[in-house]
Amino acid sequence: MAAVQVATTGRIHGLAGLVLFAAPAAAPFVLARGLHAGSRGWVAYSRWSGALLITFAITVGLAFRMDVQDVLRPAPAGLLETTALLVGVAWITAAGARLRRQNALMEGRGGDGADGAHPCSCRDARPV
Repeated sequence: MAAVQVATTGRIHGLAGLVLFAAPAAAPFVLARGLHAGSRGWVAYSRWSGALLITFAITVGLAFRMDVQDVLRPAPAGLLETTALLVGVAWITAAGARLRRQNALMEGRGGDGADGAHPCSCRDARPV
């Protein structure tokens, strides 16, 4: 089997794809505690979303490689990639809606709430 040459634009595309998958995959893990403190369901949903994104990203990479190397043609890389992006967008949308709802509830109670806690429950938040 001949070695596959990847053009510079292909390398840039691959690097951009890595960032596109890495950031949404990391966000649910990073924000699970701070954004959804006190809600085990949201913490679990966030972690599962992040795990699914990582799994799909790896699977997309493997499917693409199998397609390029003529192991499996056509490989379902595009379908897997779209599914991964849908998981990421669904989590971002759900987390945003939850934050918006929490923020509206906090504003209804007079800003920071009775205990002075920020809606995100971030303890180190400082006013700008």
